[in-house]
Amino acid sequence: MGLKKYEGLIIDTHNDTMMKAVDPVTQVPCIDIGQDTNFNIDLTKMEKGNVNIAYFAAFTEDYGDVETNNHRILASINALFHVEKMNPGRFAVAKSFSQMMHDITLGKRIGVATIEGAYSINAANMAGLMKQYADLHVKAIAPVWNHSNLLGEGTYSKFVDETDSSNGLTTLGEAFVKTMSELNMMVDVSHMNEATFWDVVKHTKRPIIASHSGASGIKSHLRNLKDDQLLAIRNTGGVVNVVFCRYFLGDEFADLSVLIDHIEYIAALIGDEHVGLGSDFDGATMPVKLEDISRVPEIITGLRERNFSENAIANIMGNNNLRLLKSFDTQDQNRKRLELLTVPVILSNAQTIEWSLDSDMVGIITESITFLWDGILLKCHYNDLDKKIVAQSNFIIKQRYHVATIEFKDQENNIYFCTSISELK
Repeated sequence: MGLKKYEGLIIDTHNDTMMKAVDPVTQVPCIDIGQDTNFNIDLTKMEKGNVNIAYFAAFTEDYGDVETNNHRILASINALFHVEKMNPGRFAVAKSFSQMMHDITLGKRIGVATIEGAYSINAANMAGLMKQYADLHVKAIAPVWNHSNLLGEGTYSKFVDETDSSNGLTTLGEAFVKTMSELNMMVDVSHMNEATFWDVVKHTKRPIIASHSGASGIKSHLRNLKDDQLLAIRNTGGVVNVVFCRYFLGDEFADLSVLIDHIEYIAALIGDEHVGLGSDFDGATMPVKLEDISRVPEIITGLRERNFSENAIANIMGNNNLRLLKSFDTQDQNRKRLELLTVPVILSNAQTIEWSLDSDMVGIITESITFLWDGILLKCHYNDLDKKIVAQSNFIIKQRYHVATIEFKDQENNIYFCTSISELK
């Protein structure tokens, strides 16, 4: 008699694959994961491992200024959409819950856009830029990575210049957490110190996730969560996704059994309804013999050997995170998305941005147009003669990737918008 077949969904809530899929200098997509690669994740490996959904992080540390940090984030998001463009029959970026589930029935792998380290955010751009990230279908954001920033303290409790930080979430960070809730994005607590963690718990009313963390009760490590933190995530209705990094789980010899130890420990403490998988593929050293995403089904075998029920296994492998994706799916019914065939173009003076409009849009354009550029409202005008919106920046645009949004009302006060990534070539 053969092994029982697993019929449920498999979801992995963290990887750094897009960071490796772009050119390290230009950040332009250079490797299509629709092709076979030496990465921990590509589409063939996802298909072999029957992994339905993977969260692809747009990672940034603090590169010194918000324009550069935003450029790095947008480069990874752009690369994720590039995978969809190059592999339309095999891969789709998650845009809505219903679209995602439909694409799964078609056999497609799903990529969920997330951000690891919101170093692009400051007081001037926060409200606008977060709205633009939501428009780009970002579903979860970790406010900090290892180094602290304007939002709060990271894992190291130090800024990138090695000076000490203090006091957890800042006032701006508190507003950030509130705004994430309003925009239906999950707060990821995997990279923050304890003070920031508890401030997030205090200031959110929505489920939170740890996208890739282990249990401190098994392995005392700066990146792992203590029992009271695990319980706090459960109490929000959230999910703790167990990281695969062998050094967070144990030591250089950590294997599948050690990963199962962490899953078993956390499930015993907070219930299997609040545990998931967050590998950190392409960003960490994987457990022995769990080298890539094609091997993920071996976790099912390991859980069965520990006498987990089939229902518990389905929860851990995917259902818990699917529940959160559905609960954060509320759409803004007051804004109607337009998919333009064009993208904003930065002119040679590096301060003027033009956005040509599709001819079928012209009839609904009014004078009440707003233009948002990297979270900042710019002055703009609509040139009726050549059907272009022209905006003027008060600074020289230096980095390659930026995000632009146009928004306007028609004569019946319906709100239309389009958000697009722009590339300085």
